[in-house]
Amino acid sequence: MRSIVEGLIEALMREDGVTRIERIAVRARPRCMRAALSKATIVFALWAVPAHAADVAVTGRAGYLSEWEVTAKAHPTTTGQRTEFAGPLVMKHVGLCTTKGPVEKSGQIRFRRTGFLSSRIEGLLTFAGEQCTFSARAGATYEGIMQCPGTRGVPLSLKVD
Repeated sequence: MRSIVEGLIEALMREDGVTRIERIAVRARPRCMRAALSKATIVFALWAVPAHAADVAVTGRAGYLSEWEVTAKAHPTTTGQRTEFAGPLVMKHVGLCTTKGPVEKSGQIRFRRTGFLSSRIEGLLTFAGEQCTFSARAGATYEGIMQCPGTRGVPLSLKVD
């Protein structure tokens, strides 16, 4: 049996949300309704107010053969309802073709979470005088594509903690 709160959330997600909520409220017991409304109010208040974002660690791989190791630490900046993350980035070539040890490129990462419940990230990597844009969708890691000058469609996998 579904709870009243689940029914309220489902009703709000439908087009006729207001009339559905009224029908649910009429059928609910008065004491349960008070508890359900207070829980629903808390849930919707949490959705409406952006959570205080903390620094995040970014790790991952880039390249057609995952030959680049990506590490970064990004700090949040909130403007209105939008939170963007930015910070220092290190890309280290860990592929087999390195002859004099791994090549490292330092730079910056900047990204923001987009989509309902932050299901995507979009951003910019700047390193070695190049700017690469990227877009990735959530899963166990953010999997996507990086677009760099001279190369297109470079696979990118990032974990944001």
